[in-house]
Amino acid sequence: MGTEHSHSQMENTHLDREKRCQIEMAEAEENQNVPAGGNGPVPDPYDPSNDPRHIHGGIARFKRHLAGAGIKGKNNSHKCKKVNEAVSKEMLDYMRAYADKHNVTAEDGKVDGGAAAAADDSSEDDAAVTQSSRTPSKRKAESVPSEPTPQKVTRTIVGMLRKSPKEVIELMHSKDPSQAALNAGCFKRTSEDKDRVDQHWADFFYANAIPFNVTRSRAFEIALESTGQYGPGYIPPTVHSLRLPLLAKAKTKTTQLRDKHELAWKEYGCTLMSDGWIDGRSRHLVNFLVNSPAGTYFIDSVNISSVVADKELLVDLMEKRINDIGRQYVVQICTDNGANYKAAGRVLMDRIPTLWWTPCAAHCLNLMLGSICKIKQFAKCITNGKRVTTFIYRHIKILDEMRVKTNNADLVRAGATRFATNFLNLASLHKHKQALKELLVGDV
Repeated sequence: MGTEHSHSQMENTHLDREKRCQIEMAEAEENQNVPAGGNGPVPDPYDPSNDPRHIHGGIARFKRHLAGAGIKGKNNSHKCKKVNEAVSKEMLDYMRAYADKHNVTAEDGKVDGGAAAAADDSSEDDAAVTQSSRTPSKRKAESVPSEPTPQKVTRTIVGMLRKSPKEVIELMHSKDPSQAALNAGCFKRTSEDKDRVDQHWADFFYANAIPFNVTRSRAFEIALESTGQYGPGYIPPTVHSLRLPLLAKAKTKTTQLRDKHELAWKEYGCTLMSDGWIDGRSRHLVNFLVNSPAGTYFIDSVNISSVVADKELLVDLMEKRINDIGRQYVVQICTDNGANYKAAGRVLMDRIPTLWWTPCAAHCLNLMLGSICKIKQFAKCITNGKRVTTFIYRHIKILDEMRVKTNNADLVRAGATRFATNFLNLASLHKHKQALKELLVGDV
């Protein structure tokens, strides 16, 4: 009896526990359905999988969601109603800037607001999936920075077919400029447009006191053609660009020209030329140039104002340039016919058996004319011509009247060091002989 009573008591206890658990679970469910601040049931939690508006995607679709823009044929994103217009506009401007940078265009050729994100949609999503599937060791290996790959320079078809500015100018100066005229006729221009552009260029020359002969420069023509090919909106270089980066590029380009000349030096040989002169600041300078079938190339200039230009100095200067070019390539040196240069030439010919010294022909002719000017019969005539010219140019009223008689022409005045100018002065006086007679003695 005692054993049966104990079993029945244990069963009752177990049943009581089950009932209490059921009651507690029911109360917990009721508490969950009751909101904290009111009555009534609470709606079910949001399930994205059951929402038809929810679309799985990457950062590109999120951008379109913020900007409220899509691409043609795809409306796979809706504009977020909680985003203000400022944020949407900022995101849309970013997407358009990305499209312009990467040349992303829509079907009609115009940049679409969502085309930028759409173009990058698959790449960004695929990159996210691929990276998540990689192992940590692979991701670590790929994170090591590698050498940057050079960007491919893209050129349009028009740019590849169009001639360079230098080629266009050479074609214009050729004997048969028909092709250049044909190319110029492809664009419709009126005479008013031409006059307006000419006047702007004229104002530029007048305002900056630029010599008019600059228009004959080939570089000026090439610059104009290059600007025209660039099109509207060209921004000219600044003062800083002209002084530093562009000047450095021009120097590098000029230095690279030496490679072409060196090929001619090695094949044909070359001539080293030196030219001594005194500039406007009374500095004694010596220029060194190299001449070959490829043309004349300037090496450098040396200021020798503080030293005596004797034989030893000139030998050291020229021998240094010869070694720089290559002794086996320099076959001749050409200098002035002064005594110091003649002595330096003899020393160099003794040191380098394959070298020959040649005096400058222009300097030789100048010295010859100087010797002729010392002859008594010529000296008196040259002196009288100098006196007449000096008298006219020292009196302003007589000079003005002389220009009226000679149709605003000037006389050639003799130079101090160039003896050829003495004979040019005599030729000028003989040319205007009748006008000078009318000026000084009246009509004849």
